[in-house]
Order: sequence, then structure tokens, then C-alpha cells
Amino acid sequence: MSVVPPLWAAQPQSLFSLMLLEVRLGTEVLAEAIPAYDTGDHVLVPLGELSRILTLAVQARPAEGVASGYIIDRDRTFSLSIGDARVTLSGKTLALDSSLVVAEPDDIYVAETLIEQWFPVELDIRRFSQVLSVTALEELPLQARARRQSGAAVAGHTGRYEAPMYNLHASPYGVVDAPFIDQTLATGIRSSDGNRVADTRYTAFVTGDLLGLESSFYIAEGTRDSEFRGTMGRTHPGGELLGPLKARSYRFGSLVSPNVENLTSGRSGEGVLISNRAPDSTCQFRQPDV
Repeated sequence: MSVVPPLWAAQPQSLFSLMLLEVRLGTEVLAEAIPAYDTGDHVLVPLGELSRILTLAVQARPAEGVASGYIIDRDRTFSLSIGDARVTLSGKTLALDSSLVVAEPDDIYVAETLIEQWFPVELDIRRFSQVLSVTALEELPLQARARRQSGAAVAGHTGRYEAPMYNLHASPYGVVDAPFIDQTLATGIRSSDGNRVADTRYTAFVTGDLLGLESSFYIAEGTRDSEFRGTMGRTHPGGELLGPLKARSYRFGSLVSPNVENLTSGRSGEGVLISNRAPDSTCQFRQPDV
């Protein structure tokens, strides 16, 4: 294994200036700061770190003075050896100017002109603002990933919730159907003015088909009060109710009007409701019903 001298052993420290470069690809900031060295004629950038940022499969091993991997696809192999002063691109070996490549403990630093020869990019380094702008000459893996994600998002987004499409299953209304019943029975004893008073309350919610209509009834009986509410009606997703009205649903009996903030307050009472609203419409903006 060849031993690679560190940067400061190869050149006097006073000849190099440490830089912290912000890496940009177009308008996107890929890295806020990567180390680089300004030699006056060139800027040496970290090969391994820049490859990682650009999602190129090239790894540097600075302790050995080598780097290897591939560029964009596996057929475009890449290998570099500082000790042998050579670089191999897709099987073609080229001489390497060792004065433009140095190894430090953290990475292998390479002149920006060599990066442009090896990778399908152009580098624009602005020393005053310490910005490294990358222009891709081919689509980089990170750009391909962003394009796929953007395409998937556009294909799946229409600006509103779209309910899944299910096949309609005809379920004719019956004259009398076995009802679903939810019952509650509660009792308690309370003390008032030294007297014990028993309080019992029974509630039942009954729903099912009755006389060819979907029906629901609420019954409440208590020691001190009682209540009864009933609603009957029909629903048709295709809007084929009430002849020319083409209603999708109608109800009569005990109804509750909608409560719209800052517009109307919900009220309950006896009445008739006719609606063309689709049954699968959402009740809240941008929130699907479950």
C-alpha cells in the first residue's frame, strides 16, 4: 500500500487557503458548507463528499490514496490511484497530474478542472461569496429521483379528494326489515331534602326498512320526561328520486338543519328535506368521510 503525503507536507501551508463552499445545483442548495482549498490557480474540492452530494457512486479512501466506483450507470466505471498517478474511466487509463490531487485524512481533494473532466458537470466557484454552483450536463441520479417523485405527485394529485370508485350494489328497500336496535337502560338514586328519589331512564335507537323507506326512530322514556323522534326517506346515488326533481335523497320527520360557522346555527324540528348532494361527498373541506 502506497503512503500518500498529506496536503501540508506536499506544499507550504501559506500557499493554501481553506474555504467553506455552499454547493448549489440550479436554485437548490445541496450542502451548506463543504471544505475546499484555494491554491491560487485551482480550487481543490473533496472528491468523496462531492460525489455523495451529487449522488454519484464514487467512494474515496484517503488513507490508501485511492477512489473507485461508477458514474451514473455501472458501465461507466471510475478508479483513481494517487500513488500510481493514474485514473481509469470506463476501462480507459489516463495519466494523473499528482499536483492537482492530494489526500487529507478526511477525503481526497481534487482540482475542479479534473472533476469537470471526469464527471458530467460544470463547476463555477465564486471565491468571494464561497459558492460552488454545479451545472449538470446529464441527468444526475438525484435529479432523476426528483423527477420521478414530481411525476408521481402530479399524477396522483388533482387538487381535491377523489373517493375510490366502487361498483354499485343494488339493495332494494323492503316493506318491513329486521331492525337494528341500540338500547340503554340507566337507573340511579339521589337524595333531595332528606328524601331518596329513584331516577330511571330508557333509550332506544331503532333503524331499518319500513314501508319501502329507510327509517330511524329514537325513543327515550324517563321518570320525569319522555321523547320520540322519527325520520323516514330514501337515498339513490344516481339521482332518480321524485321524478323531474332528480333528487338523490329525501327525508321527512324529525330533521336537523346544517350548522355552518358564521352563517347558520343548526336547529332540530319537524320538516322535509330534499337534496341533490352526492351521498359520497365529503362533509368537511379536504377531509374524506370514513
